[in-house]
Amino acid sequence: MDSKTYGIIGGVVFVIGLISFFMGSSKSAERNYTQAETLFQHREYQGAIEKYQKAIKASKRLGAKTKHIHKDFPTLAKYKIVLCYDKLAATKNDDRYYSKAILLIDKTVAETVDYKHRENLYYLWAQILHKKKEYVQAELKYSYFISEFPNSALVVEALYYNGIINKELSLKIESEVSIKRINDSQESFQRIIDEFPTSKYRSEAEAYIRQLIVAEDNRSDNIDSETDDQRMYDTALKALDAGDIYEAYQLFIGIIDEYPRSQLISSVYERVGDMFYNAGNTVNARHYYENAILTNTDNDRNHLLKNRYNRTLLKPKPPVPLDDKKAMNELFTKAILLRKKGEYLEAAKIFETFAKTKK
Repeated sequence: MDSKTYGIIGGVVFVIGLISFFMGSSKSAERNYTQAETLFQHREYQGAIEKYQKAIKASKRLGAKTKHIHKDFPTLAKYKIVLCYDKLAATKNDDRYYSKAILLIDKTVAETVDYKHRENLYYLWAQILHKKKEYVQAELKYSYFISEFPNSALVVEALYYNGIINKELSLKIESEVSIKRINDSQESFQRIIDEFPTSKYRSEAEAYIRQLIVAEDNRSDNIDSETDDQRMYDTALKALDAGDIYEAYQLFIGIIDEYPRSQLISSVYERVGDMFYNAGNTVNARHYYENAILTNTDNDRNHLLKNRYNRTLLKPKPPVPLDDKKAMNELFTKAILLRKKGEYLEAAKIFETFAKTKK
């Protein structure tokens, strides 16, 4: 063969080799990523990190294709490396891995425009700061996450941890900042109750709100000699006097849930019965009055409690026009109690009535 033929053959071989090199890059990225995933599942995090890094390097070669794995494959692999650092910090009890994770998150968030990656990275950022006990920074990241990713499935968890952090920080400072943190904590827990009524965090959120209400009240009164149930009861009465019906209801229910053997339990049942009766819900009122009678240890109160119970058997009075301030307050209480029970449609109808009559 002449030199021209050899040149053509050489060119073909070169092109084939170049194609093979490119194909090899794609396969190399996918192979290393798959191996990294396997190592991660087996909790071999250090080895997984090395494989993820090799996969990233291979994916950046000219001609490598990784979009079938993810459109932003390098960020995905870096996110997995952050997860590995997080796991290593926990298993080895070494905060240096948390620091590495934060540095990589900070860099990666700035590089990616993928919404889901940003969502996952910011939430992990808040979690890691929380684990490092950098509470102020963690609270800021949780708050940012809640505002920037309102439709995320992780919002309810972010609200929960945001509430926890603000609650803990509020106990460490004696100033207006503390009051603000108490309010922020209550707001986070209340959002869980209102927006995520079926969440596993709801019951804890309700309990924490009660604790915060009592803590705030005790801080102003500086009462240390009372028992927890007595503090809750006294705070509930103050809330009633101030017209904070829902706050009082939460505290009374908290005593029933947390201190069923309290000496105050009969009075608590009576108070809740009154609240339902005033809201026009005689069925629930009767239930609580009955419990008040069953838990009563004071014979002098029997007559009073039985009268309260019997009045729930009478035909209810006709509703008072909405321009009556007292009637509006009672109707609002009824809406709140319906929402508390999960009867959202009925509560919404009442709130809608308020919206139409509000001046």
